[in-house]
Amino acid sequence: ATIGIGSTTFTTYPEFDVDTTAIQLNSSDGINSIATGCKEIIIQSQADNTGYVMIGDDDVVADSEGIRINAGDTLILPISATPNVWLRGSANDQMINVSIIF
Repeated sequence: ATIGIGSTTFTTYPEFDVDTTAIQLNSSDGINSIATGCKEIIIQSQADNTGYVMIGDDDVVADSEGIRINAGDTLILPISATPNVWLRGSANDQMINVSIIF
């Protein structure tokens, strides 16, 4: 869904699962959309996830690189392009919600 808020657009994407292999946020395994020129990316881990998700660059490693979000946590990234963000779960099927502000 896309909602216009003044001169800013807030776009949400269908939830997706993150497994133990790193995925690029904009890939078909993630939001399946290349968003550039955005202002913020909001990433939320589902409250009933059994593990955590690491968020970083293309070298993200599940337990030692990036920012860790546990079940129910939200991370807001002031970043301008989705291809710069990678995710990797501590276990398979960690569900993630993403919204982007343009």
